[in-house]
Amino acid sequence: MGLEEKRICKLGDLYDMGYYLENKCYCPGEIYDISGFFYQVFHVDDKCILLCVGKLKDDDVVAVLCKDQILAFWVEDEHIISAERYDATENNISEIKALLTGKKDHITLNEYDGKDSKKSLSELMQLVDAVICD
Repeated sequence: MGLEEKRICKLGDLYDMGYYLENKCYCPGEIYDISGFFYQVFHVDDKCILLCVGKLKDDDVVAVLCKDQILAFWVEDEHIISAERYDATENNISEIKALLTGKKDHITLNEYDGKDSKKSLSELMQLVDAVICD
């Protein structure tokens, strides 16, 4: 069964996901948002829904919904080489699909409303020059 035919699966069903999560992430299972600051931990047995298989420039990209996130995986020769995560808002889902299917070449992503730590950090950084975590 091809990847496109498996709409609902587990992350571990995607390419070499077990190896990627264990060995290629900064810490096992961590996938970061596009800021590179916030991460969420994922596991091979996490259920996901295939959103889209497409291309971004010359790169093969697979996008899935997992937990409350969109996970995009860059794939080369059947191996995952990189990953990013985005909030799974309706806007982001449609924008990612449009980008990967070639319907758009530029997208605008948004964040969940309310208690969003990335938005809170952005607001805080407008007031200070640095944040020290102890």
